[in-house]
Amino acid sequence: MEMSTKCGLDIVAVWLAWGMAHLKAGEYHQARDKFSRCLKVPADKNLIVPSSPLLVDIIHILEQSPKSNISAMQSLLAPLASARELISDPTKGMTVYARLEGVRLEECLYYLKTYGTHIRLVEFYKKHGYLTKSVNYIIEMHCSTEVFIEGLLLPCMENGSLAELQHEMKMYDPTLERWKSYLNASCRYLNKRNYIHVLYQFQLFMQDYIRAAMTCIQFFQTGATNYSSLFDRLNHLNNAKTHLKDVLDNSKWVMIKKPVKKSDSTPEWASSSGETAIRLVLSPSELTKHINTLSLQIEVTKYLHQCMSSKGGASCPVTSPTKQLPTLFGNNKTKAELVSLILLSASSISEGFKIAFRIIQDFRLPATLVYTHTAKHLAKQHSYKEIKQLVQCIRESGLSDDQTCDDIISACIRVISDDTSQSKEAENFIKLLKSDSSKINNFILCGKLKSAYLIAVKAERVEDVQRISSAAQKAGQSAVKNICDRWLQSQDLRRKQEMEQQELLLRATRQKQK
Repeated sequence: MEMSTKCGLDIVAVWLAWGMAHLKAGEYHQARDKFSRCLKVPADKNLIVPSSPLLVDIIHILEQSPKSNISAMQSLLAPLASARELISDPTKGMTVYARLEGVRLEECLYYLKTYGTHIRLVEFYKKHGYLTKSVNYIIEMHCSTEVFIEGLLLPCMENGSLAELQHEMKMYDPTLERWKSYLNASCRYLNKRNYIHVLYQFQLFMQDYIRAAMTCIQFFQTGATNYSSLFDRLNHLNNAKTHLKDVLDNSKWVMIKKPVKKSDSTPEWASSSGETAIRLVLSPSELTKHINTLSLQIEVTKYLHQCMSSKGGASCPVTSPTKQLPTLFGNNKTKAELVSLILLSASSISEGFKIAFRIIQDFRLPATLVYTHTAKHLAKQHSYKEIKQLVQCIRESGLSDDQTCDDIISACIRVISDDTSQSKEAENFIKLLKSDSSKINNFILCGKLKSAYLIAVKAERVEDVQRISSAAQKAGQSAVKNICDRWLQSQDLRRKQEMEQQELLLRATRQKQK
C-alpha cells in the first residue's frame, strides 16, 4: 500500500484485490474492512438501478464459496474407493456446496444491506428461498411500490409462485391494510400492461369484488365476433353476478372489514389523503342495479344466440359498424344499437319488441330515436311489413303518442321517397299517419301535391296551401298551382269581406252608443 501511494498508483484497486483475497480465504472480517474503502453506500436505496460490479462479484463469490475444502493430504488419506473416484474425476468431492445459510448468508446480507439497494436484497431473498423475509423486508423498510413490483411481483409471476406471494402477504397482515399502496400500484401496473388474468386473481385476493366483476365483463366482451361467441362466455357474467352478491354477503367479510359507501356524494374510495382505497365501493341500490343489468344482458345474449341459431348460423344484422359488439355495458348509443339489433334479428318484430322495450325503459333511452333508427334500416331493406308491425307494437305499448308514430313513419317515407318504384308503398305509409300536418308534409315530399291540397283545403290550412302552390310551381304542376291560387284568392276575398262586415258592425255599435 505504501509503494502504491509513493508511486501514485490507484489505491482503490489495491484495496479491492486485498479484500478479494481475504474473501476467498474465508477471512470475512478482514474483507469487510478492505471493501469499506472501495464500496459506496447508495444515496437512495429505492432506486431501481444495477448494482455495482464489485458488489455483484462479492455476492457471487459468497454464493459459490464451498462449504468445506478438501486438502490434497486429506485426499491421499481417503479410502481406496474414494481415491479411485478422485482419479477418474479430480473435481468430484473437492467442493461441497449447501443451501446458503449461516456465515455466508450473514455476509451476503451485510454487503447487500450496507451497499446495495432494496430491490437487490429483495431479489436475493427470493432467489435463495426466503420469500417470507423478502415480504417482511418490503413493509419494514417502507420500500417503494416499484421495488415490490420489480423485485417480487414480476419474478413470482414468471415462476408461477404468485399464490405463495399472496399467502405471505396475508400472513404478515390479514387485513391487507399495510399492503394498500403496493396492491393499488400492482393493479395499475397489471391493467396498463393488459395482464388481465393476473389482475383478476389480484382483485379476488384483495376482495375487490366490484372491480373483479368489471374484469369478468371484460373477459366476456373482448374479441367476441358475434353473439354466439358471447353465449359461450356467459360463465363470465355469472361470475360477475356472484362477485357483486359477495359484496352484500356479510359472511365474506371476516378478517377484512366490509367497505361501506358513506354517502352518494362522497364515495368511500375517495379518501381525504388522496390515496385510492384498494376496494371499489357502491351502495346496495347501485349493486342491485348492476346485478339486474347483468341478468338482462344474460337474457339478451341467450335471445340473440337463439336468433342466430334459427338462421342457420347466419350473422345477426349489425345496425352500425363498431369494433365491439353492442352490449348493455356500453354508453347509451351502444345500448340503442343493441335495441335495434334485437328488433332486427328476430323472425318478427313483435317477438323481440318486449325485451327491446324493457331495455329502453330500464335505461331511459330516447325511444323515438331508437325506433326511428330501426325503422329507417327496415325501410332501406324494403321490409314494409316489419315497419307496420313495429308501429303497431309501439302504439300498443301505451307509452308513445300519435306524434311519435308519425315521426317514425315519416322517417321511413323520407328513405323511400326518392325511389319512384316505391311510390305506392309511400302512399300506403302516408295513410297510416294521424295528423294532417304530417300527411301534408309527406305528400309534398313524395310529389303528391293534389292529395296534399285536398287535405289542406279541408282543414283550411292557408300556410300549407301556400307551400303546396310554391312546390307545384317548382315541380311544373300548373293545374295544382292554379287551383291553389284560386283557393287562396277566394280566401283573401272572404277575409276582406269579413273585415268589412266587422268594420260596419263596429260603426253601428258606436252610433248606438252616441
